[in-house]
Amino acid sequence: MTVFDRAVDRLFADPNLGLAAHRVDGLGGQSSIRILRRRPDELTTWGGASLVTDADLIEVRVSEAPNLAAGDMLVIAGEAFRVVGEPQRDADRLVWSAQVSPA
Repeated sequence: MTVFDRAVDRLFADPNLGLAAHRVDGLGGQSSIRILRRRPDELTTWGGASLVTDADLIEVRVSEAPNLAAGDMLVIAGEAFRVVGEPQRDADRLVWSAQVSPA
């Protein structure tokens, strides 16, 4: 285990940053995972207009969800979300980033 692995584990374990979630994959498999949740503003252009919209992003350790995919469902604090689009891994292949929307 590298120093980066340990740092990522600490971030997800931190009670101020990490959240408990329940994952249901596309095949019906279920697991408990820890996530980081971000809600940045997203700039979208449409027909010459620029719009600022909310985005809902989650980060999941690859070690907890090695096959995270579009369509997977996450339940966070009793609220259900679906992964939209293909999740992307970071440069070190330790963390998935995925956009989610209410299910």
